[in-house]
Amino acid sequence: MDIKSASRADLESIVLLHKETFKGYFSGELSGPCLTAFYRSILDNPLCCAFVLYEENNQFAGFISGCASRAYLSFTLQIRMVAEMLKACRFLELIRLLKKAVYCRRLGIKAELIAVSVRPEYHRRGVGNHLLSALEKFFVETGVIQYFVFTDVKHAPAMCFYRANKFDEIKHIDLFGFEAVVFQKQLPS
Repeated sequence: MDIKSASRADLESIVLLHKETFKGYFSGELSGPCLTAFYRSILDNPLCCAFVLYEENNQFAGFISGCASRAYLSFTLQIRMVAEMLKACRFLELIRLLKKAVYCRRLGIKAELIAVSVRPEYHRRGVGNHLLSALEKFFVETGVIQYFVFTDVKHAPAMCFYRANKFDEIKHIDLFGFEAVVFQKQLPS
């Protein structure tokens, strides 16, 4: 397994896997251009990260993304990103993103696991756990001691993954028709 920091060369694979994994869930409803703009902003920010994992024969197996700064959390909008998202997103998508950003502020969320996704043929091989370890190492190096993740309550594999990795379920929220669960995890300080 080869884990590395994601680059713009990985962007298309990340967006395609995101759309496939989260189809029918909140973030899977976002358009391809919207996701591309979002992941590009993650790659361009030193307080955010994305890692990709490649298996033998350079096969893309999965990715994880996160942010150690409230300023870039949960699609929180900045001026450059607002313009890109307004061009790329449908109105309802933008409203859901804004509502999620409000919850981040209310819950005092300072760091977030944004997305983790593994291609189906690599499930149950430890890929998600390796990606999570890379993200947590990044968080520890940037001084994060607690982080959060939002997931759709209907996304059973994600719910199981977070529980198996010692996340605590702290709140249920409604994102205009998508019920989400907020999980948190403490890191060793």
